[in-house]
Amino acid sequence: MHPLSDFEQQVLEACLKGPQPVLAALRSQIAKVQVSARTHTGVGSYIDFAMPQSVPRITPTELVFGDVDVQVEGVTAEVSTVLYIVGGHLHFLEFAALEGDWPKEPVV
Repeated sequence: MHPLSDFEQQVLEACLKGPQPVLAALRSQIAKVQVSARTHTGVGSYIDFAMPQSVPRITPTELVFGDVDVQVEGVTAEVSTVLYIVGGHLHFLEFAALEGDWPKEPVV
């Protein structure tokens, strides 16, 4: 297990910004989440999360967020960002540059 990178933390916070109680509950999970795997695809990356069982789950238990505009240093194309909530907790984060290469260590 690995801690979140600064980039991952910033994107999670941006995805979960807002006054809704479900977003506040998911933001509180950020402090407990660990990265179980990072997969670099060349045009993006997949970030798998692990969450301790003791962390309270949210309802609804399945959500997908894909409305965050992320500007990544060195990437001139638009970046697709999708956050998956599965089982009531942060589960998976996906990035893809719609054109060009994805940096090994992205920076907002």
